[in-house]
Amino acid sequence: MQKLWNQRSAFLIVAVTSITVHFAFFGHPGSLVFDEVHFSRFVSAYSTGEYYFDIHPPFGKLLIAGFSSLFGVGAIDMAFQINTPFQEGEHLVMRFLPSLSGAIIPLLVFLILSRLGTPLIAAFFGGLLASFDNALLVQTRSIFLDGFLISFLLGSFLAYLNFRQERSWPWLVLCGLLAGAAIGIKWTGGTALALPLIWEAVDAWKNRSKAVLWRWLGTSALMTSLALVVYLSAFIVHFSVLDKSGSGDAFHSPAFQKTLAGNPLVSAPDVGAASLVDKIVELNLRMYTANRDLTASHSYSSAWYTWPAMVRPIFYWSNGDERIYLFGNPVIWWGTSAAIGLLMVWFFTQKRRHETTTTVLLSAWALNFLPFIFIGRVMFLYHYLPALMYGLILTVYLLSQTERKVLWLSLATGLALVLFLWFAPLSYGLYLDAEGLQARQWFDTWK
Repeated sequence: MQKLWNQRSAFLIVAVTSITVHFAFFGHPGSLVFDEVHFSRFVSAYSTGEYYFDIHPPFGKLLIAGFSSLFGVGAIDMAFQINTPFQEGEHLVMRFLPSLSGAIIPLLVFLILSRLGTPLIAAFFGGLLASFDNALLVQTRSIFLDGFLISFLLGSFLAYLNFRQERSWPWLVLCGLLAGAAIGIKWTGGTALALPLIWEAVDAWKNRSKAVLWRWLGTSALMTSLALVVYLSAFIVHFSVLDKSGSGDAFHSPAFQKTLAGNPLVSAPDVGAASLVDKIVELNLRMYTANRDLTASHSYSSAWYTWPAMVRPIFYWSNGDERIYLFGNPVIWWGTSAAIGLLMVWFFTQKRRHETTTTVLLSAWALNFLPFIFIGRVMFLYHYLPALMYGLILTVYLLSQTERKVLWLSLATGLALVLFLWFAPLSYGLYLDAEGLQARQWFDTWK
């Protein structure tokens, strides 16, 4: 009972810390920040029913739109440009779910570390470290989708760990559903499904028997089918709501456009209307080609191999001496990168069999990072955040195996807190004079 109470107490402290960090200065600034110019417009379209096109699946935008509708927030009448003021507090409603997802992520880190068998103190410090990452904070305080993506990824991973421990099928069902939700946010969320499928396949290969083979086929089929159901359901809702002609018409075929009320092709007798299945297939193909052919450049973009070193942060917003930059916490980013680098050296220099948990966590980091090698379009530092969270879990797990784990983890968390507060004005968009800004831009690439 005492152990359970201690775990609850640690969880509560992490929860209070994370909620405080993610909801401090909630709603500031009251104007559009960076990619909110796109996502707020997409969310607004669900109120008008006017079809839009985006390179990502619709699940995340539907979540925000559905939640916003509960509070009467619908179509937004504004110029969609950075620093355009919101009206009547719409942003408070629209930013709530992304902020909540950001606050949940440190709790998932805590629970995953606990499920992996780390000492309670390690899970506690891991949750606090996740709370103190400035980049995660910035990317989950506005109308962005990455908080959803990461929380669904980690939630699916936690559900699968629970399934591995308990062999209880409801956990596997939850794993598949959350994996589908992650993929429905961004296609990179496919790693939520890939990791357990690979793990199950490795087990089946190691224990080649008819019973193990059937179990592998069953678990893989269940997870995949559930993920597919969630993914496709989002498109069904998407098309049922966006039934009017809009800005996205031009991306589609005449048969697709004929299904949209108000489009000139609706009355064209020589054009047949696309079915729901046709529309889902066509939109996914258009999303793929749009991602592949995207050639736009950006002054704050960065190459994938620079992300672990946090070479190029992103300037998101400014209003006089108030600014928002996406900076990662150096303790977390560089510490995680150093730990992964040392671990990889050890992996390739040691010939003995490696411990399963370490291998799985390193694989999770690699699955969420290395595929970006093959993506040619413009990318940004925040694309590394899913891999960073797995890297943080791995780093804390490794430190928990050392004799002086309390010392190292407490030092890392204390220093991370200091640097979090140091960069906080640029995370929350608070007043900071030119001298203060310069003191925080440690390298020329940070400007």
